[in-house]
Amino acid sequence: MMNFVTLNYMKIAVDLDDILSQTMPALLKFHNENYGTNLEMKDLGKGASWETWGGTFDDDVKKIHDFHLSTYGKNILPVEGAQEVIKKLKENNELFIITARSDEIREDTKKWVEENFPNTFTEIYFTNHFLKNSTTTTKGKVCDDLSVDIFIDDALPNILSCAKPGRKVFLLDYSWNQTDKLPESVTRIKSWKELDIN
Repeated sequence: MMNFVTLNYMKIAVDLDDILSQTMPALLKFHNENYGTNLEMKDLGKGASWETWGGTFDDDVKKIHDFHLSTYGKNILPVEGAQEVIKKLKENNELFIITARSDEIREDTKKWVEENFPNTFTEIYFTNHFLKNSTTTTKGKVCDDLSVDIFIDDALPNILSCAKPGRKVFLLDYSWNQTDKLPESVTRIKSWKELDIN
């Protein structure tokens, strides 16, 4: 049930991959066609991607970096409903992106966002989750520094780091974020159409 009419201005932060962009389907297609696998979305459990397709964390970092620089990574489709809802949210609020992506793909990321969500986000924050030997931060710290009122993500660690009294947090449902326990401030939604920020 979409409800975006707000009386007060709010700061809303969203994740990028699999919240705004259909990254994982594109990444799986890249991996299947380049590494001879036959992986599907249902094969992705709670583990990190290298636990799904084998190899080490370093192997995974390289694969993800190569993916983002490939045609697969540059032509990711938006998540269904995201553009419509984000456009409505922008009318009365200030929007930010907080992504685990690294600074190495900052320009490509900004280009994708501007092409698919033009003139929408005040800033994109990169936490460098997939970049070793780099200064990293948590999404929770970024949310706190920005005094974010609402946060939307698909990864449980990010959700848990951002959940706190007075902040509404939404978890977009995927196979990799299933759990029986969520903080009271966290609401699981099946799609953007279920988002109710009031």
